[in-house]
Amino acid sequence: MPLLCMLYPFEETKHSSLHTSRAANVNYFLSDTALEQLHQHRQTFPALHQGRYFNYGGQGPMAESAIEAICQAHRQIQCQGPFSNTVNQWVIQEADKTRNAIAAELSVAPTTISLTENVTAGCNIPLWGLPWQAGDHILLSDCEHPGIVAAVQEVCRRFGVSYTVCPCFTR
Repeated sequence: MPLLCMLYPFEETKHSSLHTSRAANVNYFLSDTALEQLHQHRQTFPALHQGRYFNYGGQGPMAESAIEAICQAHRQIQCQGPFSNTVNQWVIQEADKTRNAIAAELSVAPTTISLTENVTAGCNIPLWGLPWQAGDHILLSDCEHPGIVAAVQEVCRRFGVSYTVCPCFTR
């Protein structure tokens, strides 16, 4: 089960030895063992101890292991010297390991996985890579990050494309 789905709060209904989890209108059937693993996994997210988290996408809670990995990476970079050749090689190796792990989880080739510095950069790659033509139309939600909206507006200006905002978020 993808990690993203594990972060959503869920309601459980017991069906023999399976549980139905409703998160974002998607049903997952979990065995008792899988449900226990899910509960244990959620306990590694400090932000989830105090309440429920509904994924916003821009920022989200991190597991203790992720927080520790980030701290360890910063320690290693500081010990070896930021911007040194040693650190650069280490970052490249870590990125390759990450790309390979994601590819293995998704059963795809590592060359199909792109790692970017943030979601906006990741969205800009396909946005600017598409062969836009005058008259094309882009549909955005009203929950888009300003960086995405700005990029779409520039695509529209440069290529004669239009866009519409779909109201998904009720204020």
